[in-house]
Amino acid sequence: MPDDAEAEAAQARALLEELRLHVEKVSRKIEIVERRNRRRSARGIAHVHRQQSELRRDLYEAHRLIDGLHRRYPETLRCQRPFALDQADA
Repeated sequence: MPDDAEAEAAQARALLEELRLHVEKVSRKIEIVERRNRRRSARGIAHVHRQQSELRRDLYEAHRLIDGLHRRYPETLRCQRPFALDQADA
């Protein structure tokens, strides 16, 4: 692999790691909102649903970016690790 391509792949791997951390963070926020939703009155549910929708859009966009990076840099699939959410947060 030429040096430029190698540097681009390294940069893609770094971005993938940041995106994975972002996905984990947003996923935790969604879990928190869902837990709060179970305790809310009917009045607060609309706000919670709006908040969930925004978080899910953010999550889907991060996954779309991850997929795009994997398509552009197939060698980054080798460095893929599963998403690990703390069980304590679940």
